Amino acid sequence: MEFAKRLRPQFTVTFDDAGHPSFSLAPSTTPREAEQLIDDVFRILAELAMSGPAVLMLDEFQATAELSPRLPELLKALCDEHPGVSLVLAGSRRHLMESLVLAPGAPLYNMAERLALGPVEVPVMQRYLQRRAKSGGKSMSAAVALDICDQAGPIPHDIQRLAYEAFDASSQTITSARVAVATHQVVAHESVVYAERFSKLAFGHRRVLWGLASAEVRQPTAARFVRSVGYANAASVAKALREFEDDETVVERDGVVTVADPFFRDWLRNEQRS
Repeated sequence: MEFAKRLRPQFTVTFDDAGHPSFSLAPSTTPREAEQLIDDVFRILAELAMSGPAVLMLDEFQATAELSPRLPELLKALCDEHPGVSLVLAGSRRHLMESLVLAPGAPLYNMAERLALGPVEVPVMQRYLQRRAKSGGKSMSAAVALDICDQAGPIPHDIQRLAYEAFDASSQTITSARVAVATHQVVAHESVVYAERFSKLAFGHRRVLWGLASAEVRQPTAARFVRSVGYANAASVAKALREFEDDETVVERDGVVTVADPFFRDWLRNEQRS
């Protein structure tokens, strides 16, 4: 297809602890090319819609703003132009999705029906990881699949990212030891981004994140936690938590307040120990 010619391959080479290289290939486009790709795909689907249902599904839709700030407005125009094409937008960052789709004044405001999905059940994800490993010619036990889910869950994107790195770091069998190596690799890949993100925080906010990353915290405004992060009162911690919750740096899961990104959480623990 014509739009495929606009993809420019981008090669990445990484090395594990033993010095073994691994290679990955990803498409690269400019913002203008990304917009043209979406336009081409939409028009192809519009032709298919003349003979049957046609759906365009965009996963992690909030990332479109990083590709081009104009993409949401372009999608709205394409939806208006081609009503026969259904559009499904999925994302794991609630506040970013709301700013693009649900909030008054959002580029796609009032164009979508909201469906909130819970996490994929762990046994389902375990079997999925085992099937994917087997289809790639490698084996993974249920225990190792559970280990990946425990370390990276519950967001499927995080689980699959760790599983991909573990698969890439393994020969024939994916083991817990290889999962540990994979976790180190993911954190290393993102370390520059995490460091920049962390450096922009006030010192008190940094201590709150360190505290949430290093222990299971159920009552972050309790006196014990407040003292441990060096704040004078619970109101200061509550203010920091509101800011972190607004941008989804911190979430509450099963009564525990924790850093949402499991790899950022590991990076914080490493920084605290260093």
